[in-house]
Amino acid sequence: MDMSGFDLDTTIAVISNLITTWGIKVVGAIVVLVIGRWAAGWARKIVRTMAARIDLDPTLAPFLASLAYYAVIAMVLIAVLGMIGIQTASLLTVLGASALAIGLAMQGTL
Repeated sequence: MDMSGFDLDTTIAVISNLITTWGIKVVGAIVVLVIGRWAAGWARKIVRTMAARIDLDPTLAPFLASLAYYAVIAMVLIAVLGMIGIQTASLLTVLGASALAIGLAMQGTL
């Protein structure tokens, strides 16, 4: 097996550069995910507390709490995708269009 074209030092340098570049992004994304999940739970708890304080309908309070939780999670996931390097403009467009469609569909029921 002839390995005359293989340079170990160059390969180690390239791998080290990739690990440094992507490692920082991945660690940052994991930190944002953990903090975002904590913030989403905090938002859910605040919505439940406020709903109990104003005597909101018992069936509406969990719905609003879950809505707040998943809204924060969606924002965190979009931020993490942006941190990693994925373009999020088209994802945000689809998310906005689906929110508009849901809003228009529920227009007559409210």
